[in-house]
Amino acid sequence: MKKKIMILILVLMFILAAPKVSAKYVKTTDSKEIIRIGKMEEEIPDLVFDNITLSATETNDSESFFTINANDELSGIDRIELYIDGDLYNTFEYDGSKSETKEFRVRVSNLPFYETCYAKGIDLKGNSKNSNIVTPNTSRINDLRDLLKFREMQNNKTVDFKNKDFYLLNDVNLSENWEPIGNQNFPFEGKFHGENHLIKNLKLTVTKDSQGFFGVSNGEISELVVEGNITSTGSYYNIGGIVGENHGLLKNLKSNVTINCPKANRIGGIAGVSSKENGHIINCVNYKNITGYECVGGVCGFNSEAYIECCGNESNATITANFQCGGGVLGYLELNPVNKDCGITKSYNRGKVTGNKAIGGIVGAAWNIYNKSTSIKYCYNKGDITCQQRLCGGILGGTQYDLDGNDSSSNNVIVGCYNVSSVSGGTTSVYSYQITHSYATVTSSYYPMQSKNDNAYGTAMQTVLLKDKFGPSSLLYILESLSKGSWTISDSKNDGYPYFLWENEI
Repeated sequence: MKKKIMILILVLMFILAAPKVSAKYVKTTDSKEIIRIGKMEEEIPDLVFDNITLSATETNDSESFFTINANDELSGIDRIELYIDGDLYNTFEYDGSKSETKEFRVRVSNLPFYETCYAKGIDLKGNSKNSNIVTPNTSRINDLRDLLKFREMQNNKTVDFKNKDFYLLNDVNLSENWEPIGNQNFPFEGKFHGENHLIKNLKLTVTKDSQGFFGVSNGEISELVVEGNITSTGSYYNIGGIVGENHGLLKNLKSNVTINCPKANRIGGIAGVSSKENGHIINCVNYKNITGYECVGGVCGFNSEAYIECCGNESNATITANFQCGGGVLGYLELNPVNKDCGITKSYNRGKVTGNKAIGGIVGAAWNIYNKSTSIKYCYNKGDITCQQRLCGGILGGTQYDLDGNDSSSNNVIVGCYNVSSVSGGTTSVYSYQITHSYATVTSSYYPMQSKNDNAYGTAMQTVLLKDKFGPSSLLYILESLSKGSWTISDSKNDGYPYFLWENEI
């Protein structure tokens, strides 16, 4: 008996001294269920997270919607997190159900430009799984950081922006010497909507051709204001306050950019050069001084087979062409567009225009190359025009025939234009004209009678009879800006309509 008791005691001592076995999880081969053996379930993590996906949809120019789908039938989801540009944007609590697929719809305003986004699902045990990565094709540019990223992607063509819309949502203050958006290798081909916001503090030192806030554009740029300074000491080409080289549409733009490039060519407050059939400039205004060497304009330096409409150079902007071809609106006009009857229309200059030769209130010089016409229609000049050598005109300074004899006078056409400011310069008075000279066909164009300039090549505006005083806006502006003259009501036609008679005082 004592022997049996001793053996039992030894067995018990052996059992008590043996190492303990920790709790384990065992998964059956025919089921996803986990069978718990022992305790402390949390010691072994659940690595099964069924599904989580992210998608994004743009709804307008300031908002995107993200849709998150997630489920974890085994352990249940505790929360969903949305990350934008690596930062946690929002957290969504989950109801913990193990069998329900949950969808979250998230509205995000002012999403950063082309940033990576993803969702993270976290289960009740603290395990997590990330969704797919989404880079929304966002069209919104919020700030300088977005603008710089847009420029980098455009200039390196990491994404094709052709025909895509981009919206500037705020004013942007530039901080360093600017590298233009778009270049010869990869011109901008999208649609940039400035939304009437301001690009401040543009600083650009020109060291190559085709420079501006945009370098080369084949797309559309609209509703934008740019202010700053562009300088150069070299003989570069195609420099503009908004675009250096334009082959697309420029619309509703304002330039407060001072350009001082005394040796450079094809310089303009809006665009340095605008060409090709789609290279149009519409409703654009320049407000600052523009200085260049050749082909210098308040709006555009050189325009070929393109179209300028309803544009202007304001009174505080002086345009200077140190060599030749300076114009209040356009420095040099070459060919009308294929589908238009003129190259420039309904535009104005109120600032001073000065230079060596071929200096005009609207256009410095014109060339009807290939025997095709160049036309200036329904424009007015109210800025003083001066030239050091020759070829000054209130509307058109000179033609290619004046410059090198290669031109045909009959195809340079001026229609419905008005000049009311002084035109002076040249070695003799024969080189300055109230409208332009004999190397152009001038019709329905006027200058003030009191100028008494025999070299007018227009019609002295002694009297004008209008059926509607609120009629042709450019003519009315010119008439009402004259220092002498007055409106009276005339009944000379006796047809029941009131007529307004402008009588110019000599």
